[in-house]
Amino acid sequence: MSEPAVARRVRLDDTAAVPVPLIVYGPGSADKDNEVLVAVAEATKGENICLANCEDKNYRTIVAAALGNGHLVAAFSPTSLATCFCTSGSATTACR
Repeated sequence: MSEPAVARRVRLDDTAAVPVPLIVYGPGSADKDNEVLVAVAEATKGENICLANCEDKNYRTIVAAALGNGHLVAAFSPTSLATCFCTSGSATTACR
């Protein structure tokens, strides 16, 4: 079974069991993060989860998936201890 398929199945089980918003991290490789987080975003459309970790190599793909499916995005920069960008609809704001 592919990683996106596993992510979709785990997502369906976890979101039903957890009453608070989830932060979903990818496997840590930009290419695999794109594949897995886009699949999770599509499978959780409208459930307002947070997709992480956006980096300079993959943020466009993950942000597009988040915006298209009603989710948030967390991004971390190597030059900052914790920089987070929250997206909601068409607005993007910095969170600290």
